[in-house]
Amino acid sequence: GLTPVVTSKPGHVVTLRRVEFIAAGSVVDAAALHALRTAGIGSGKAYGCGLLLALEVRS
Repeated sequence: GLTPVVTSKPGHVVTLRRVEFIAAGSVVDAAALHALRTAGIGSGKAYGCGLLLALEVRS
């Protein structure tokens, strides 16, 4: 698994447990995919987590 991210904010320490998901699917809304790739996913974005990578696969 991925190592946790540990950082501090004023008054407390924040520990984020990270996970990696790998999936396959079909894009039905290209604009929504673009928005997710631009903004990231999840509450850990402020700590460098939430990256979404998407690769085109042609058969």
